[in-house]
Amino acid sequence: MILAATETGVRDVETGRVALEGRDVTHLVSTAGGLWAIVDRRDVLHAAAPDAWRPVASIGEHQLRCVLPRADGTLFVGTAGAHVLRGAGGDFSVLRSFDTVPGRRGWKNPAAPKPDVWSLASAAESVLVGVHVGGVWRSDDDGETWQASLEPETDVHQVAASGSVAVAAAARGFGWSRDAGRSWSWTTKGLHASYLQAVALTGDAVFVGASSGPFSHDAAVYRAESLGAPFRRCADGAPEWFETNVRPHRLAAADDRVAVAVEEAVYVSQDGGRTWKVAATGLPAVRAVAVT
Repeated sequence: MILAATETGVRDVETGRVALEGRDVTHLVSTAGGLWAIVDRRDVLHAAAPDAWRPVASIGEHQLRCVLPRADGTLFVGTAGAHVLRGAGGDFSVLRSFDTVPGRRGWKNPAAPKPDVWSLASAAESVLVGVHVGGVWRSDDDGETWQASLEPETDVHQVAASGSVAVAAAARGFGWSRDAGRSWSWTTKGLHASYLQAVALTGDAVFVGASSGPFSHDAAVYRAESLGAPFRRCADGAPEWFETNVRPHRLAAADDRVAVAVEEAVYVSQDGGRTWKVAATGLPAVRAVAVT
């Protein structure tokens, strides 16, 4: 199943079926325990099945950006203004430990008045927080303390992880870590340009969306067979160039299925990015995609 989180609900792009109709779904995550969503920028919802959504928490005092469910049932939530909340069972609190990390006053956001948390990831036992623009921060003790994983000047747009492997889409290219964000390597091999906003992992393969800058008209999706391998462009059945960037969370993969959302369209590959087809067009604004 390939789902698109839109400003009017969660749409199954293959059947057209819509859940949470009329709600602005700004973030969507698929895990072994079901689906998690940020709705109307204030509510956290969970679905054990695609049509069985239930409220988890409503956090009106913060504008929510992303959610990270952990294996122990704890949830981390990233917000506008670059705060991190932690909770379970509907009871959430702001992590003051994150509000006091060194250098925070120097963070800035060219796209908004204040920096925001754009992404969250679990790498082994660590939590990674991607701040735009404030670097990537790692906690090894469930958010009690934080260490800089990547410095703010790296300009990371999305961080993702699987096991102890962490990956980053950044203005300088593709970054990867095999030790849960303690050390990083970088590459742009095979890319036509280095500016990345979206990244997805499936098995050993990596997918990224690359362009020449934040307002460019030359975005494309690439696949690398493994960490550090050269990227190859995914072009068969996809547009020669996407007119806008592949933004964070608009690229998702599971096994051989890959989905990318650009503006009002979703493109899908069933063979690991080798060939593509249009799965849906004319959609309301797509905020995220998930492959279940």
